[in-house]
Amino acid sequence: HRDLHLSIRRQRQMCIRDRRKALKPIQIFLLEFKKLMRVEIKKLHKMLDTTMVYVTHDQVEAMTLADRVVVMNAGLIDQVGTPGELYHSPRTRFVAGFIGSPAMNFLDCELSELDGGLVVKVGSELSLPVPSGRLERYRPHVGKPLTLGIRPEHVTEERVDRDGVSLSVDVDFVEPLGKETMVYFSLAGEALCGRVAPELNPQPGQSAKVCFDTEQIHIFDRSTDLAL
Repeated sequence: HRDLHLSIRRQRQMCIRDRRKALKPIQIFLLEFKKLMRVEIKKLHKMLDTTMVYVTHDQVEAMTLADRVVVMNAGLIDQVGTPGELYHSPRTRFVAGFIGSPAMNFLDCELSELDGGLVVKVGSELSLPVPSGRLERYRPHVGKPLTLGIRPEHVTEERVDRDGVSLSVDVDFVEPLGKETMVYFSLAGEALCGRVAPELNPQPGQSAKVCFDTEQIHIFDRSTDLAL
């Protein structure tokens, strides 16, 4: 009975009383405190006008606080760059998956020749044309085992202002967030995530049409995890 009592006590949620509000779980209090501290650290950095080194495992802190970020993987430097460079031009699959929330979607793929161009093939389920500006860089990797990466914000509803490849998918579950809805579905045996407009109102168990923005794809060599 004593062990059971201790177990129950340990699993109780810790709370902090805020005089202005009702009881808050300590996790929420800490999140608010971290946001406040990020603002104060930015102010301090600007006021001191000096180089500061900040070590963190939190990618949100790294992206919001730093002018330049050093991403380390297993004790080695994977990439050094601005937050924008890490997000839009990750050098490795590790950096691509570490930066951004929800994380980048990954699918096994290979490159194939088609009518003088190239397509990214994900099994028999999806083919994405390679942007013309990348043909020369990607062509030496035709037929090799590769990994396709695409961020959730580049898997959306069909839009007239965006070129892409549309695909009908079965919705597994959704996360309505007000200004957008996160849609989760499976493709080629992998769980993927997309961001769609809330008015689309996708429902679990139903099909929805999503569009892959071909200008925003990333390709990684599966043997080295380096971006092509």
